[in-house]
Amino acid sequence: MITTTVKQGLYDIYDMWHVPFWQTKLFGGIVIFLLVIVGCSFLIALFVYYIRRKHPEFPWDNALCKLTALSIEEPLSKEKNKQFYFKLTEILKNYLHERYNFALRGKTDQELLLFLVESDFPADLLSYVRAIFEGCLQIKYADEQALREQLMRDLDSAIFIIKQTFPSNT
Repeated sequence: MITTTVKQGLYDIYDMWHVPFWQTKLFGGIVIFLLVIVGCSFLIALFVYYIRRKHPEFPWDNALCKLTALSIEEPLSKEKNKQFYFKLTEILKNYLHERYNFALRGKTDQELLLFLVESDFPADLLSYVRAIFEGCLQIKYADEQALREQLMRDLDSAIFIIKQTFPSNT
C-alpha cells in the first residue's frame, strides 16, 4: 500500500534528491581551473618553441660551451683521464658531424681519422685532430696515466680546431 505525506504531497518512494558529481559547481570550477592550466602550459610551450626557433644554436657554439664545461679535475686518476678523453672525443665527433655533415658518430677513432684524410677536411687542422685522437688511444684503452700538460694541450687543441672552423659569415 502506498501512503502519501500530507505536507509534501508525495508518495513514500521519493526519499531524497541526488545531484551527480559532474553537475556540481565544485566539479565545474575544477574543470575550468584545469583548462586554464593546460592553456597556459600550451602558450608557454609555444613561446619557448618560437624563441628557440629565432635563435638557433650553432654547432660551434654548442661544442665550445661543452668544451669549456669539461674540466680537468685534481688529482688526476686513470679513470678521470679516461672519462675526460671519452667526453673530448665525443664532443669533437659530434661537432664534426654537425658542422660538416660527416657520418662520424658510429665510427671508431681510427675510422674517423681515415675518413677525415679521404674527405675535404682542412689538412692543417687534420694534424691537430690526429694528435688528439692518436694521443688518447693509450689513455682510453690501455689505462695509461696522462699528464696534466697533455690534457690541457689536447683541450686547447680541440678549442683551436673549433675556432678555426667557424664560418666566415658569423
